[in-house]
Amino acid sequence: MIHIVIDGNTAKVQANEKVFKRLYQYFTVEIPHAKLNPRWNKAIRYGAWDGNAHLFNKLSGRLATGLVPLVQDLYPDSVLTDVRKRVDPQWHNEKIKESFKYSLEGPDDGRGAYQEKAVQRAIRHMKGIIKVATNGGKTKIAAGIIKVLNTETLYLVHRKTLLHQVAREIEKFTGMKCTKYGDGARTIGQITVAMIQSLPKPIKKNKPFYDQFNLMIMDECQHGSASTWYKISMVMRAKFKIALSGTPWTQKDDRDLKLVSVFGPRVLIDIKNQYLIKKGWSARPTIHFWPIKAEENSMSWRMAYNNMIVDNSEYNETVVQIVREKYEKGLPVLVIVNQKRHGHRIYKRLLGEEIDSVYLDSTQQTVYREKCLDRFKKGKLGCIVATPIFDEGVDVPAIKCLVLAGGGKAPITLLQRVGRALRKKSQGENTAEIHDFIHYGNYYLLSHTEERIKVYEGEDFDIQWHEVSPKGDP
Repeated sequence: MIHIVIDGNTAKVQANEKVFKRLYQYFTVEIPHAKLNPRWNKAIRYGAWDGNAHLFNKLSGRLATGLVPLVQDLYPDSVLTDVRKRVDPQWHNEKIKESFKYSLEGPDDGRGAYQEKAVQRAIRHMKGIIKVATNGGKTKIAAGIIKVLNTETLYLVHRKTLLHQVAREIEKFTGMKCTKYGDGARTIGQITVAMIQSLPKPIKKNKPFYDQFNLMIMDECQHGSASTWYKISMVMRAKFKIALSGTPWTQKDDRDLKLVSVFGPRVLIDIKNQYLIKKGWSARPTIHFWPIKAEENSMSWRMAYNNMIVDNSEYNETVVQIVREKYEKGLPVLVIVNQKRHGHRIYKRLLGEEIDSVYLDSTQQTVYREKCLDRFKKGKLGCIVATPIFDEGVDVPAIKCLVLAGGGKAPITLLQRVGRALRKKSQGENTAEIHDFIHYGNYYLLSHTEERIKVYEGEDFDIQWHEVSPKGDP
């Protein structure tokens, strides 16, 4: 007989040695490229560590509470005892209705129904993942949870832009004061929006700081398995732990299993792009693929990326031509690149074309970036060239045209970038143009293009194939 006792962040498994051995093996996952990490390589070479993550402690019989459902799947006849204090779902259901009726009031186009359901499930289950695509209202759902529970809250973000944006939106939706911890601020309140990089370390020695919160909300939780995020999440005694993301799963065993360790495997609600587009809550995108011809070569990925994308004058000219055409039609354009050097090259060319544009990256002050975004939203700025600071969460509904100039293959990053253009448009047709490129001539760049095509097709986006570049070249 297997007995599982949940008494906090971890659960105690009571079973024989054979069960312990199986659980230890089951919850052991390889950390990719661990041997290539200079910090870990020595420990692996001298036998101090095997390069794997072990999520079950075979000596104490403990594992993260979020993994308990997986143990129950392995042993359906196991007996579970949960000594944690539960909430009164009936009382909270009434509070949720009142919260959405008064505190989160505003024009409701129908999204309130699933947002309210997400709040109900989050409070009832206390842990879980809220999977909502861009423009589905993740922050509004979080605000509903915060308003109803009315308890000490730590809302975690990982970018300066998100720190200020989330604090504003939480205050707007709840009518409650938010404090900020990050970007020069170090204030703790009942609702604290914090940058993960700014929180006190070492984590275990600062446990009293983390234990003062009863609700933890992690924004863009696909980062939750990163070392610092994961350690903080596991140390905190917060009764309620909720994850937010449109793309929570990384398809990497070690990262996804750590995410489950903290928040459990339960997806509280799953709202996809197709659903939001069909309802008219998100813009309908059209993906334009432009051919970039090149001679066949066997360059490595890094060399090909630098030579065929970053430093390729002909390719960058193609990007500029697309921006010019859309700019002359009055469409606000966002160009996203991966490298600062690439962004500077395109920005200088746009200035040479007398296109009203700015270049934004993580080195600039928040005030300057927000002023540029405000001009862009008001139609007083034609183009923004930006590094990946816009990948996640930034609300820029003015974007009618997105140019993905950086290549790449990661599906999560791609969907987040496309999401910047899917915000519902306040004027004109509720549509968006996404411009991408087929890089011929190199195995790596072409295979990355094929991966992006699979993502677009998986989202059922409309794709238009162009046989010639905007300049008319074949």
